Amino acid sequence: MFRRMAWVATVAAGMALGGCGGGGGSNYPIQVSFSTAPPSSIAINATASVAALVANDSGTGGVTWSATCAGGSGCGTFNPTSTGSAVATTYTAPATIPNPATVTITATSVSDTTKSVSANVTIVSSVTPPLADGTYVYHLSGYDGAGGYTIAGAFTIAAGVITGGEQDFTDPQAGYTDTLVTKTSSVNTAGGNLQIVIDTGNTQIGVNGVETLRGTQVSATRVLLSEYDLSATGTGALDLQTSHAEPANGYAFAISGNDTAGNPLSIGGIFVINGTQLNTSASLFDLSDFTSGAPQTLRRQTFQSGSVTATDSFGRFVLTLVPSTGSTVPQIQLAGYVTSTGRLELVESGQSGDTLNGNTGGSALGQGSNTGKFTNASASVVNQSYAHGSSGVDLNGVASMSGAFALNLNGILTGVLAVNDVQYMGAWTIAGSYAVDPTGRVEATINTLTGGNAPPSNGVLTFELYLDGNGNAMVMGLDAFQTTQGIAFEQDSNFSLSGNYALAGQGAAATSSGGVYWSAVGPVTVTAGTFSGTTDSNPFGGTLKSAVALGGSQNSGQGLLNLTGLNPTSFTTSTAFGYYPLSGNRLWAIEVDNQGLGLLLLEGVTP
Repeated sequence: MFRRMAWVATVAAGMALGGCGGGGGSNYPIQVSFSTAPPSSIAINATASVAALVANDSGTGGVTWSATCAGGSGCGTFNPTSTGSAVATTYTAPATIPNPATVTITATSVSDTTKSVSANVTIVSSVTPPLADGTYVYHLSGYDGAGGYTIAGAFTIAAGVITGGEQDFTDPQAGYTDTLVTKTSSVNTAGGNLQIVIDTGNTQIGVNGVETLRGTQVSATRVLLSEYDLSATGTGALDLQTSHAEPANGYAFAISGNDTAGNPLSIGGIFVINGTQLNTSASLFDLSDFTSGAPQTLRRQTFQSGSVTATDSFGRFVLTLVPSTGSTVPQIQLAGYVTSTGRLELVESGQSGDTLNGNTGGSALGQGSNTGKFTNASASVVNQSYAHGSSGVDLNGVASMSGAFALNLNGILTGVLAVNDVQYMGAWTIAGSYAVDPTGRVEATINTLTGGNAPPSNGVLTFELYLDGNGNAMVMGLDAFQTTQGIAFEQDSNFSLSGNYALAGQGAAATSSGGVYWSAVGPVTVTAGTFSGTTDSNPFGGTLKSAVALGGSQNSGQGLLNLTGLNPTSFTTSTAFGYYPLSGNRLWAIEVDNQGLGLLLLEGVTP
């Protein structure tokens, strides 16, 4: 349930962030690197997609492929044997295992045969498919050079092979709906992680249409994801689809990204579906649009109509929301994917009826039998504490926010708010009030911030929590200071940070010239407050790095994690994160030092 950490296009104004690296043409030496790396192991006769990027080539920009092993033959084949830069080929493993069982896969520049890149692959008799048969829904969001992007899609696995799928994509330049090319899509292992190769067939996205993801398994049915190619940095999750029935009843939703002018935009609320139509009397929305240097907000707006299409075989549908004329908000049309009766992934991917014409994405949480039944006395409200991870912008620039909202008796709000917006970094004790709507919309008003440094805002802060009644909530900042959006989960008072975890993180590391966007995912172990593990790191515009050593420690008294291996500008530098426990042995962690912005999600691994 990792959503949403998209770094919107306008954050460049906050940190002057940009890619690191560059250069091209004949004045620079040719460089060859894998844009889709070979798997670490592969079964006999199995296939895998691989691709190589050739930089600074004024000639063909292509590579030739070869496989070498003991004996010199029977090492596997490629189809085709030559490809253009970043164009995938299919490697087929040999029918028998060589001795030793290692094959070296090499991509060699056509223009300069002294330049190449190689990787070793272990050939095995059989490989247990990393994902069981079924349909899986995936979603990611992050930064792709044009600005914030969002992906949602689904694919079907049979005997370890992707047999079909589709995807929706949006960024500030365009939105697309694509059918996956199964021949060059695959799921394999890569070190301590999964490697998922998704060929969209659309050369306008990914690396020549191919998105490469690395993932750490939380369970047999759930994987935390990070994009691991040169097109983007982003994080998300993949989940086994347990239902692809049409949406029904109430949903707490929130989407964020940019409006048609490129300004940060967040929309959240409750929509209720009866049959194929929107129940307008039971639905509402809020909006925050960061225009003219400050958020412009709309509260408790209504819809005049809406509808939802039937789902296809992958659980995809189209949701149309028509705001009331008085709101002046254009019609919103979203592509959605059903993960379960309790979860939808949403993308504004350029649907024909989308006159909002923005670049947004997010999630919706199913309320089921809780629809329309929320009160101050609801079990999901009174005496509950929700910890969130949110991102967006505030008056100081790009911002990450976390902390906990404690909903006490008599509408009293307490808790903590952690903020990192480059100018202000720290955590403050909050006090205020909250009001509950029967729809599940909870307006949390923060009147005071105390403790630590001077607060980032001297005015009233307001967060909207859209509850599903099952311990989860979408969150949106809705005041004159911020435009942020995220997801929250109930806290666990008996939380213990110990055992094996999947870690996914995303952020922007500060540098003397601005900053570097990054994302990472990997398996970690916590023993007696000490961290160990690895991550696959992707700094935008930099060099992909697999199996980066992660270490560090927990300071439970201060609620801090001090971790090395996450800052892509210096993996040995320790980064400080304030953490907030969640139910289900999970936690949010927000960077609280002066080295940049970062937000982590850790989920306890279950066998």
